[in-house]
Amino acid sequence: MSVVIGASFDKVYGFLADPANLPLWASGLSRSHLESAGPGDDNTSHWWLEAPVGRVLVRYSRSNPFGVVDHWVVLPDGNEVYVPMRVCSLSGQGCSVVLSLIRQPWMSEEDYERDARWVREDLQRLQQLMAQGT
Repeated sequence: MSVVIGASFDKVYGFLADPANLPLWASGLSRSHLESAGPGDDNTSHWWLEAPVGRVLVRYSRSNPFGVVDHWVVLPDGNEVYVPMRVCSLSGQGCSVVLSLIRQPWMSEEDYERDARWVREDLQRLQQLMAQGT
């Protein structure tokens, strides 16, 4: 899934690369206050958040020049969901944010479709925030 944002790569990537901004655009984490769980030994930072499913651990990619904003969500039951996300420059015409939603083995078709709608709404929220100058 993707969204085109009329803001620079640096602005959008800088916003997304800061885990503290997750609750501002990711609705599943919007009622959360980030609590650092410390640095990981795998080149990620670790954060505790409250989600509708309970307390989750989010491993977040470290800042990099490539637009990679991958994160991994460890659910209360121990299952881990990988969320690949990229910010791509559109040659001075804004940027594109691409998030790959991977259907998990335990997800029904209905669960996956619900998550897909949720992610589309989150990407639209991100687009609106960037348009407002956040």
